[in-house]
Amino acid sequence: MNTVDVTEGELCSFIESLAPKLKGEVVNISKSKWDSSARHVMGKNMEKWFKEYFPSRELSEPWKNYFGYEGQNNKLQRVKIFSSRGCYPDMYFLKPVKIAIELDHGRTGSTLKNALTKASFNKLSGDWDRVFVIFFDESHNNKIKTASENDEKSQKVKKFYEEHLNTKVIVI
Repeated sequence: MNTVDVTEGELCSFIESLAPKLKGEVVNISKSKWDSSARHVMGKNMEKWFKEYFPSRELSEPWKNYFGYEGQNNKLQRVKIFSSRGCYPDMYFLKPVKIAIELDHGRTGSTLKNALTKASFNKLSGDWDRVFVIFFDESHNNKIKTASENDEKSQKVKKFYEEHLNTKVIVI
C-alpha cells in the first residue's frame, strides 16, 4: 500500500464524486430528522467511500484525524458570529486542507439560498480553506437543479461563490 496522503485536488475530486452515492443514501430519510440523519448516514459511510475511491492509498494517520461530522464526538470548535450559538459545518475534512461540507435539502430556492449563506459564514470565519455545498433538490421536476445549471443569474452566483469564497455548489 502507498502511504502517501491525498492532495487537495484529489480530495476535492473525491467530494465531487459523492453525489450519486449521497443521493442514493438519503432517499429514505425522514423529513423531520433529515439533517441529523443525513450527517449520520453519510458520516458512517465516508471512510468506506474514501477507500473505494483511493484503493491503493493508506492514510498515514487514523481516519478520525482527517474527517468528522456534526453530531459525532469530536472537538470541532464552534465559531461564534453575530452572537449566534455557533457556525460549524455538517461534515469536514481536516487534511490536506480544511474543507467544510454543508448539507441541505428542500423544495424551494430559498432553502438553497440559506445553505449558501451558511457556507459563506463557514468560509468567511477564516476557519476553512474550501467549502462544498451539497444540496438535495426535492422540488417538483428538479426545478432547483435545472435552474442552478441553466439560469444565467444562478450561474453568476455559483461563479461568485467559486471565485471569491472558494465554495463549490453541487445540486443533486
